[in-house]
This record gives sequence, structure tokens and C-alpha cells, in this order.
Amino acid sequence: MLRFLIKNLGPFKFRFWVIFTISLINSAAIFAVPFVLSEKFSGEVSKSSSNSAIIIVSVIFILSIILEWFIRRWGESLRYSYSNYIKLKFFESLEGMSLDPNKNQVHTGYLLSLISKVSDSVFSTLSLFCWAIPGTITTTVIFLYLIISQSILIALVNIAVISIFMFTSIALSRRLSVKFKDLNESQAELNEQLIDFMNNSGTLKLLHAFKFSRDKLENKASKVNSKAQDLQNLHSNRWALLHLIYGFSFLSTLYILVSKISTGDLPVATMIIFIPTFSYVKSNLESTSETIMNFIEAGAYLKTLNGTLNIDSSTGVETTSKPISWHTLGFKNLAYKYNNTNKKVRFQDFTINRGDKVMISGKSGRGKSTLINILAGYLEPSSGEVLLDGKGIQSDNSIFQNISLVTQDTELFNLSLEDNLCLGKTIEKSRLIQLLNDAGLGDILKNHTLSGISGEKGNKFSVGQKQRINILRTLISDKEIVILDEPTSNLDTKTEQKVINLIEKELKDKTTIIVSHRKEISKICNKYYTL
Repeated sequence: MLRFLIKNLGPFKFRFWVIFTISLINSAAIFAVPFVLSEKFSGEVSKSSSNSAIIIVSVIFILSIILEWFIRRWGESLRYSYSNYIKLKFFESLEGMSLDPNKNQVHTGYLLSLISKVSDSVFSTLSLFCWAIPGTITTTVIFLYLIISQSILIALVNIAVISIFMFTSIALSRRLSVKFKDLNESQAELNEQLIDFMNNSGTLKLLHAFKFSRDKLENKASKVNSKAQDLQNLHSNRWALLHLIYGFSFLSTLYILVSKISTGDLPVATMIIFIPTFSYVKSNLESTSETIMNFIEAGAYLKTLNGTLNIDSSTGVETTSKPISWHTLGFKNLAYKYNNTNKKVRFQDFTINRGDKVMISGKSGRGKSTLINILAGYLEPSSGEVLLDGKGIQSDNSIFQNISLVTQDTELFNLSLEDNLCLGKTIEKSRLIQLLNDAGLGDILKNHTLSGISGEKGNKFSVGQKQRINILRTLISDKEIVILDEPTSNLDTKTEQKVINLIEKELKDKTTIIVSHRKEISKICNKYYTL
């Protein structure tokens, strides 16, 4: 986890190391106060020594305020910036995640839980890098130096105890990480179910099934609560053991100090150093111990997340489609086997010439949607291959960046109508209005502006309206190959004809593949493939 954090600092690298260095200096400044006081008052106290001590402590105090102000202003805000940067980095990685259900069976709720865990760990870790870790490094080193100057025996005792403390902390943290992973998986299952029910709350209401869903959620929540208690049992035992170890260090050191002071081997001023600095070191070591536990826990989540998203570099996924030269697209000996079933569909060989308008038809369940998902690069065939100019191509071929697929599952974002249509492309508003009118959506603009928010999943529009908006944004994307799955299934005859005319007009120079049973669609096609 620490390697991941340092490696992915990106634009925050300079700022991070500046804050860390300032934190080290600030910790040393804070720690210097008892040291200065013990030095100034270890022998005979004079007015001049008292005044110089006050001046030095005042300067240290003012310096500490300035340094802490800098840390709070630039260091603590870094937590939010970097945590959000990591979230977006993982979001970018989603583009490389397979949509093939045979390969990817991860629920979005589980992914969200993993990403949240890792980003939250980054947030808390950066906070510790601003305060606890620099403090631990500085105070431990100076503390041991001061103790060595007073007593080798005390120093050896504390070095041994600190070593035992850190070793025990790491060992117990590894045990805790297993519990954390188990708890997170159960929490993710709860989140998955909760998200699923929330996304379908309308269906639950129509079916009067809220009690059923609540019972399901309560059952999963009960498992989460039980595992959380198991975790806290181990965590509390860890806390008690570590405090006993440190308590032994404190009491043994105090005993040796008192013995040496009573015999005159050490000055009383040594106690001025020991009591506050020991407490400060203890506090920082405890924070560092928690950091180690967070590192180990987050590392387990990170490993799972990287495996799920198949992250193998920090360069991201190429998203820009580049025009390529090709003449034919086809498939040979193509077959697809559905996971956990005996069902396997085979597809007769077929070739599509550039610019063709192809209609795919067939009975339900014959694999029409499976075929177009293979052609679009979202599914990998069990056997056979997709051909480009007669040569087999892999799923990462650049041709797939030039394909736009409109499925029957229409999803709109909780953004403006214009954003949903353009998806970042700059399009003249007059052009958008013309397309909306051509698709029979002109009436939308009477009650909904282009800048108006579409609602969650586009709930401000009907199914038929969302279907046409989805078709329009595909036309606007201007890909070389357009695949439409039942584009007029939710439309009446009059609106269907408008959409067909629009497709014929806007895609006249494009290679178009349409899954449909409608006769009107067949009239604009020149090739037909039946399953």
C-alpha cells in the first residue's frame, strides 16, 4: 500500500514531500522544548539563563505555529485532493474491465466498496503522513539519543521494547487484515443488495415487496454486525497487549530513572525530559501502529481491486478512437458458451462489407444480442474468430474503438439533456434541436430545456424517449460502425418511421448492423442474417 501511495502521487509529489519535510521539522521543534528547559535548568539557574530559555521556547513556539499553519492549510487539503485523484484513477480503469459475464461477475456495489476502502485508507494515511509518522520518526530518534546520553541501560530497554511493540503490532495487524477483508466482503454483499433494491424501488412498490427486501437486508446486516464484533474483539485485545508492552517500558524506565536520581547519578531535570517526551513518543507510536494496520488492510483491498480491474500500469486506457483503413468485417466458426450452463450458440460464417446495412433477425434466445456484443468487442467467443479484412483480431484491436453499440437497456445519466446527447463533444444547439425534431422528440423541449437535468437513469423521460435519445447520442458520436439492438421496439408506427428515416439519413455513409424483426427496418438494409 505504501508503494502504491508513493508511486501514484502524480501531480501531488512535490507538495507531498514538502509537507512531510515540514512535519519532520515541526515535530523536532515541539520536541526541543523539554530538552531546552532541561539544559537551561539542569545546573544553577540565573536570570539570564531563564530569559534565554523563555526566548528560545517562544521562538520555537512561534515557529511551530507557522509550520502547523502550513501543514493544516496545504497538507490536510492534500488528503481530499489525492483521495479524489485515486478514485478517478480507479474510475478510469473501469474502461479496461471486461463486460463478459463469463469473466466478470463483480457487482458494482462490491467495486464501490473496494474503491471506497482504498481511497479512505489513502485519506487517513496522508493525514498520518502530515502528523503522526514524521512525529514518530523525529521524536523516537531524539528520545533515544537523549536517553543514551543519560543511561545506556535505559536506552537498551526502550530500544528492545519499541522493537517488540512494532513487531507485535505488525503481526497482530496481519491477523486483523484477514478479519477486515472478511468484514468488507460481507459489507459489500449488503451494499450490493441495497443498491440493487434502491435501483428497483419502483418495482418493489408495485409488487408490495418492501417487507421481503427489508428481511433480506436485515439478514445480511446481521452477518455484517457479527463479523464486526469479531473484528473488534481482536482489535481490543491487540490494543490491550500493545499498551501492556508500552506500560512495561514506561514503568521500567521510570524505576531506573528514580533509582539513579536518588543516588545522585542523574539530575532531577532528566525527569523534565522523560515524562512529556515519553508520552509524546507513545502517542506517535500508537498512531504509527494504526497506520501499519491500515496499510496491511488497504493492501489486501488494493490487491483484490487490481485483480478485478486488471490494472497492470498507471497509464490508463486509450479512449480516443482513430480512423482505420478496412474493407470487410466478418466472423468464422464463431461460437459462445454461456457460463455455468450447457448452453452454447454457434453462428454461421458471415462477411460485412464497409458501408453495408445489415439486418439480423431470429427467434428469441438464438443469440442475436450475444453476436452483436462479440462484434462490438464486449464478449469474447468460446471458439472461432472475428475477422477484419480476412484476418483474426483480438478484443484490444483499435477497430472496436470505432464501433458504437446501442443496446435495449437504455441508460441516461443524471446530467443535462445536452450532456447526455453530446457526452463531451461540442455540437451546435441548432444541430441538437434538429436531431430531436427528426427523432420525434421536439415536444420534449416544451417542458425540458437542453440544460435541464434528466434525472436518475433519465427518469424524467419515457422508455421510448430514452430509447431515441440513446440512438441520437450514438449518431452524434460519429463512429464508423453503428450497431443497433431493436432500435424501434418501444415505438409506435408513426414514431418508428421517423426513427428509420433518421437512421437512413444520418448513417448513409456508415456501416450499420441492426437487430430487428420489423419489416420497415428491412427496407433500408442490403444484407440479412438470420439466426
